[in-house]
Amino acid sequence: MTSRFTELTVDCHDPERLAAFWCQVLDFKVIDRSEGKVEIGSWVSTVEDVRARQMPPTLLFVQVPEGKQGEPRTGFRWFA
Repeated sequence: MTSRFTELTVDCHDPERLAAFWCQVLDFKVIDRSEGKVEIGSWVSTVEDVRARQMPPTLLFVQVPEGKQGEPRTGFRWFA
């Protein structure tokens, strides 16, 4: 069984603002938006595309209420 790195999740206070910044830096576009979440990428992801070939990972910014001191909190989602 192989695994593919499909998205990087970043906890933050303001997903819209952070996503807008990284869209400008990386020349990405918003590909999904819901309450407290914004996903950006260089392509619109579908399950079929991910299964068919290696695709660049997307960035998912998720709103969290509390601050965190110390090491950054990030999550990795693997698609098998």
